[in-house]
Amino acid sequence: MILLAGAFPLLCACSSGRPDATTPKSSATIADSAAPPAGSAAGMPSAAVPQMSAESLLRGHVEEEKAAQELKADFPKLQQIASLSPKTHKSLLKNYLWKATGECPASTLVEVKPVPGVLTGKGTVKVHEKVYEKLKTVGTRATQRGLAIEVVSGHHSVKEAIDEWNQALIDAAIRVIKAAPPADQKEKNFVAEIKAAVGEDRNPKEWEKNVCDVGRLGGWMVQVQLVTVTAGGAKTQVLVKGGADGDRFSKEMLESTYWDKPKGKNYRMLAELMSAGSFVRQCSFPSQFMTSPTQDSTWRCKEGTESWDPPNRPLPAWQ
Repeated sequence: MILLAGAFPLLCACSSGRPDATTPKSSATIADSAAPPAGSAAGMPSAAVPQMSAESLLRGHVEEEKAAQELKADFPKLQQIASLSPKTHKSLLKNYLWKATGECPASTLVEVKPVPGVLTGKGTVKVHEKVYEKLKTVGTRATQRGLAIEVVSGHHSVKEAIDEWNQALIDAAIRVIKAAPPADQKEKNFVAEIKAAVGEDRNPKEWEKNVCDVGRLGGWMVQVQLVTVTAGGAKTQVLVKGGADGDRFSKEMLESTYWDKPKGKNYRMLAELMSAGSFVRQCSFPSQFMTSPTQDSTWRCKEGTESWDPPNRPLPAWQ
C-alpha cells in the first residue's frame, strides 16, 4: 500500500494484514519491560503504577520546539504550511505529526535471500520468518511459468513508518491548501481533507496493541515486482512494477484497469502467484500484498477491511 499498504500496506496499508491466530506477544513484552517495578524508588504502591499500552511506547507527538530536529528535510515544508494556513499548521502539530519513541522486537524477522522464483532488490529486505516460507511457495509456482517474484520491501521499522506518514501528511497538506481559494487558506482548517487524501488507516494514532505482530511493522506485508527471468534465473523484464513508482488504483478505475486493460493480465497473474502463499493484494496498490487468515476462490482485494472487487468474481481463465 502504497499498501503504508501496505501497506501505507504496506501499505498495506499503512494497510494492516493480520496473520492467522496472532497474539500480541511482542507488544506485551514491550509493555512489561517499560512498566516500573512495584515498590519503586518513588515509593508508588504497585496498584498505582501507571500502565502504558504497547503502542503508546512506540510513538509520541512531535513537539513544536523540536519539530526541526524530528522532521528534518520536511520541516521547511511545515513552515510553508504555517505561512499558508496557520490553523492547519497548528492542528497538524497538535494531533497528527509523530516521532518514534520505540521499536518493535525483531526476533521473528529474517532476511530474504534469493531462492528459485524469488529475487531481491537493492539493500536488505527482512520479513517475518513465516512470510519467508510463504514466499518460497510463491517462488515455486512462479518458476513453473518462467517468472519470478522480486521482493522490493518488507518489514518497516517504527521510525520508517512514522517518517513515511509525516512526509505523506505534509505533502498532502501543501497540495490541499494550495488548491483552495486564497481567501480560505488563512481562515480554514484543512485537516479533514488532508486525512482523506492520505488515508486514515496509515495514521500511527490508529495503531492497536498488537501493531508489532501485523502488517509492515510485524514483517507480514511485502511489496513485490513480477518479472520475467532467463533459464538461469536472471531478471529480464519487469511486468508489474513495485515500490514507490509502482502503479496505484482508485476504486473507480479498478474495474477498467485491473480487469479490462491488456496490462491487467499481468496484475492478475501476480495476484494468482502470490495467492499460492496466502497473500492478498492491497486494492489501491497492485504490487503490495499482505497475509490473510482466510482465502477463498475469489480474487478480492482488501483495502482496510473492505474489498473493491465485485463479490464472487470467478477466477480468470489463465492462458
